[in-house]
Amino acid sequence: MEIKMLAGYAGPDYILAPGERRRFPKDQAVRLIDAGLAVPVTEANPSKAVKGPAPEIRQ
Repeated sequence: MEIKMLAGYAGPDYILAPGERRRFPKDQAVRLIDAGLAVPVTEANPSKAVKGPAPEIRQ
């Protein structure tokens, strides 16, 4: 489960700053969310506003 940290958190193999995202096993992610240290990341495929190509003008 991917989460976004709200506070700093360190473990044996990582150091995370607020705002960083990381995947954790679901049970560990739920504990961090319940403790108020993280929030779940729900963006599966964020969409971007993309400007289309300019129309071709021939003279």
